[in-house]
Amino acid sequence: MSNGIHLLGGGVLIAGIVAFVVLAFAAMVSVLRAPQPCGMKIVWFCVVWAAPLLGSIAWFAFGKPYAYQNAR
Repeated sequence: MSNGIHLLGGGVLIAGIVAFVVLAFAAMVSVLRAPQPCGMKIVWFCVVWAAPLLGSIAWFAFGKPYAYQNAR
């Protein structure tokens, strides 16, 4: 029974790591495709690269909506 629990825990850990990497990668791609000046793209890209979890959350919560709102 304990082997099943250890395998499940490992699977959850791997799924979390994969989700983390996908989130950071999606944020970087989104930053590069956003309708912003090159300087702001560099700043946001560096923020996401330096702090992948917090930077990604900040980009999707604040940066991306602001970028697309100002592009109209």
